[in-house]
Amino acid sequence: MNYVYPYIELFSLQVFGLGNKTYEHFNAMGKYVDRRLEELGAIRIHELGAGDDDAKYASYDSVYKQTLSDVLMFKMDSV
Repeated sequence: MNYVYPYIELFSLQVFGLGNKTYEHFNAMGKYVDRRLEELGAIRIHELGAGDDDAKYASYDSVYKQTLSDVLMFKMDSV
């Protein structure tokens, strides 16, 4: 049990960060939040999404949303 954050195990983790790959620290905040929540004990339901607004963000976004939607529907069916 995490005594600092006793209910973190009830938290489902899914982070989608948006950044620009031309920046030195691309998606640093999204990566930090994702890593820190996992360290604290949150349960990951989907991998980190890292959208790049310098590329074809819309196509990546739609694929990511679909896979996340599939994961969430599976989770709801198994409850």
